[in-house]
Amino acid sequence: MGMIKLDGLPVEQPAAEPWPPLSDNGDEYTIRVDEMFARQLDNAFAGHVRGLLHDPETGVAARTGEVALEAIAAALPALDELKNRTLSQAVGPRQRSMLEPLIDTRLDRAAGTLGRLAHRATVEVDDASVADRIAGLKQDAATAWQDPAYLHQLGRTAVDELRYQGERHGWDPAETDARVRTGLSDLYVGAVETAIDQNDLDGAAALYDHARPVIDPERQTVVDRRFVGAREAALYRDVDRDLAGIPIEPAGPPGAEVFAERAAELTPEDANDEVCARIGQVANFAQRRAERQWEKQQSEAGVAALDWIGKNPQASVATLPPDIGDWLAPDQWRGLEALQVEGRLKTNGDLFERLDRQMVYEPDRFAALDLDRYRLSLDHEDRARFASAQKAIADGRLDPRYVRYDWLRRGIDRTLKTQGIDSDGPDAVQVRADARDRLKSFETIEGRVPVVGDLDDIARRAIDTVVPQDAWTGSDENIPAEDRSSTPDIPLDEERLPSPADNNVHQVSAHPAMPDAMSAEGGTMPPYAADPNIIRVAGGGNSSRRGGGGRSVTPIEEMRRANFQSTLKALRELEPNNRELTYVAPRDWVPREHDVARVQEELSRARARAAGETSAVPIGEYAGESISAGSPGRRVTSEERREVDRIGSEQGCHSCGATGSGTLLKRWVPDHQPPTALIRQGQAQRLYPQCISCSRRQGGEVNNLKRERNRE
Repeated sequence: MGMIKLDGLPVEQPAAEPWPPLSDNGDEYTIRVDEMFARQLDNAFAGHVRGLLHDPETGVAARTGEVALEAIAAALPALDELKNRTLSQAVGPRQRSMLEPLIDTRLDRAAGTLGRLAHRATVEVDDASVADRIAGLKQDAATAWQDPAYLHQLGRTAVDELRYQGERHGWDPAETDARVRTGLSDLYVGAVETAIDQNDLDGAAALYDHARPVIDPERQTVVDRRFVGAREAALYRDVDRDLAGIPIEPAGPPGAEVFAERAAELTPEDANDEVCARIGQVANFAQRRAERQWEKQQSEAGVAALDWIGKNPQASVATLPPDIGDWLAPDQWRGLEALQVEGRLKTNGDLFERLDRQMVYEPDRFAALDLDRYRLSLDHEDRARFASAQKAIADGRLDPRYVRYDWLRRGIDRTLKTQGIDSDGPDAVQVRADARDRLKSFETIEGRVPVVGDLDDIARRAIDTVVPQDAWTGSDENIPAEDRSSTPDIPLDEERLPSPADNNVHQVSAHPAMPDAMSAEGGTMPPYAADPNIIRVAGGGNSSRRGGGGRSVTPIEEMRRANFQSTLKALRELEPNNRELTYVAPRDWVPREHDVARVQEELSRARARAAGETSAVPIGEYAGESISAGSPGRRVTSEERREVDRIGSEQGCHSCGATGSGTLLKRWVPDHQPPTALIRQGQAQRLYPQCISCSRRQGGEVNNLKRERNRE
């Protein structure tokens, strides 16, 4: 019979055994059906072979290297199994005899494809092996760059590996030589650069001179630049090492001129301007480093002196070890002597004011200070205050206490400036100290955190001790723009912001000299705030226009006025002769927020007085055992102090429950209850143990009440 011709297949001779003749139960129709079915099976087989070999994700051709070799090894039995499965689908010997030659032809082609893929994978595996070997040789060369014989052996091995790779790829001799030279160049350059990185410039230079003939010219340029930079860096290191050896004496760090002169002696004569400038920078850095080391020595000496005093409370400071005493500055000696005389650390006023100003106006500089340097010049409370502020600034978080004080101090400083008062003078120092005491005791007295109106009222009361309000002059127009805009635009309390619910205290300024653009409800600018015809009147929240006529009262002001009058009415019922009831206001006067807060504070005090309370901080909730204080005004005896110490060690602070006194000598403060400054004639007192922090806080509260009584 004739041949079956398929597209894409070579023309083959008829099979050795011809198909059965038509007389063998076959006719032309059944033969064509068998041919068609055989073609379908062949097409299916071809599709499976293509997927096995050329599928972009799972095919053998998509694999590389050793993975491809493994896939090729697995493909051969897979093809054989596919052939058997396909032949088993043939119906009768005639279909099988038609199908088997077609499958064998496709398997021959698949075998050729697998052979090419295997060759490619083998080359890839060989290339990866050579690359790994060359990389290992480079690492060995970098490690053993000081051994010329071993380097030569590594170079020969690298050459052999690259030539073997060239043979596998069939490179021509010129390409093989170029690749060998490049590989050898990389090996020696890596060794030279390692020597440079190890700062052995002499050894690196010797190796470079030996290997220069085999190093690529472009790589030579790079290595030359590395040598120049390395020699300059070595020069700077030598200069810095020499300058670091300049001794630092307790009297003070060496001056900049000492470092500059020594750096000039170390500068090479052939150094260019750039190198000379860099050496000058090294000298400046060394001088600043010496200053920091000197300050650190003083800080460590101060801490060591404090520890020494704690361990030797009866010893004289004259017996302080020289390695500590020699490094103490005069201010540290004064603090140490005061500690030994009075038994506690005392804060240096000038230092406190300087740190306090830096904390508000130069927070970044303040956060970088070493507070240990002032360990002997700050008491425990002030140092803890500054340390807490430092941590808040460094952490980038808002500490409500720091933010409230920032607002308070800036407002006070602006107001004092408009009154012509030196912000560094004694009056300003007194005002700020008074304001700090009031702020510290506010929450204890009022039972809530202060809001903006409270801070303004604290500032007004503190300033009144130096400049009475009716003597204020000037306006905020005299304040430089940078000071007016320096008030932090951040909340004064992270837990609750000022709102109309806070006893009608809104964001306003207590001083005419402070910006009161925030005097409208909700902290927004009132429509008349920027009117040039507005004249600000000290002592009130109203305004008048040039040319006559007053503005109408807003609903918020009506509410404030009603709140003010109702508070006065309640105060009149308790104390008809209270000083707050003697103030005569103009007919159309509208109280401001701080006026409402003031009378509400006075009402709270009147209620406390009516209830028989004599102290803003009564006996604490942790109070237990106590002893009689004897007659008022008598000093506490040593026996009473020992008894108070015993009670404190057993029961802790009666105010806060602290188990430690917080004092340097671990002694508890005998707290007179009621406070001596506020007792009535003939009233008995008892002594309770109290920690130093609660004692100081209570002292501020008592001072505030005494000032209020004196004004009355």
